[in-house]
Amino acid sequence: MSAAIEQGLPGLSALRLRAAGMLAHAALVRCGGRLRPLPAFPDSPYRLAGDEIVWLGGDNATWHPRRILLAKPIPARLSGELHLSVAGADVWRPATLSRVTSVSNGASVAGVPGFTPAQGAAAGVFIGANINAIGTPAGFGVLLAARPLRFPLDLALARLRALAASVAEDNAAAFESAALPLLGLGLGLTPSGDDFVGACLFARRLRGDFASSPSWQDAATNLTRAAAVRSNSISAALFGDLARGAAYAPLHELAAALRGSHAALLAAARALTAIGHSSGWDMLTGFMLGAGATIDWKPAPEAAFQPEHDSTTVFPSCSPQPART
Repeated sequence: MSAAIEQGLPGLSALRLRAAGMLAHAALVRCGGRLRPLPAFPDSPYRLAGDEIVWLGGDNATWHPRRILLAKPIPARLSGELHLSVAGADVWRPATLSRVTSVSNGASVAGVPGFTPAQGAAAGVFIGANINAIGTPAGFGVLLAARPLRFPLDLALARLRALAASVAEDNAAAFESAALPLLGLGLGLTPSGDDFVGACLFARRLRGDFASSPSWQDAATNLTRAAAVRSNSISAALFGDLARGAAYAPLHELAAALRGSHAALLAAARALTAIGHSSGWDMLTGFMLGAGATIDWKPAPEAAFQPEHDSTTVFPSCSPQPART
């Protein structure tokens, strides 16, 4: 596909779109290809396509439903609002998360298979035993290596245990209560708590909990609304994607690998943990917990989180960082 810059609308520069994630592509079609700077992060790769947050990623960026890949880099002279030519662009979609489901005529609808709690638990044991082959754990990822959390994440230890108990008991209401104070917890553009809770919901959706119990969908909806208040706009959008089952490609690959080989499981875990400073590790840990893995809790080096402050304790995100790739 040609990488030439096309003639755009008056006052705007039209760039040819090579490919886009499904959410980004749909948003670009709705808004006529107009990309506006995100007000809170004007100098970041994040943009607005209509009301949707999207981002401009390079050739080596990890695929996500909100990623945009241009045919050629944006010239340095271009800034402000951009116009993209969407026609002919490829659309990236994550593998479907539905189980293989029988239908009335005896046929079946195949997708990435769902998995059982036993398979999730077995994968958790394998990941823990091979943690050094994946990398150096960060954020909540230290839990997979049976190491104590560091500040400020150690303050949430009591809530994390409550969250794990709610998953084990299949109690969506208790999950929502335990998860709420974790939103916004941590540093960075996407706080650790957002990535952890979102990935846990992602796993629960794939396991079929949302289909079998409407209370899980209610919890996901309520937490997605809360993330918009307790976190920043970018992290809240990505949290909502996780809760709806649309995430980074390596997380989908990890889910599929639970019923695959150990080699595939390790490869997916390595790719996932390469995202951000600790975001990938946070998502890996949250996903494994939601999938059925058992956490070997270690005492926090500092005082445990105090429940009476749960409703108000939020750790704001830091200043913008580059898009996670």
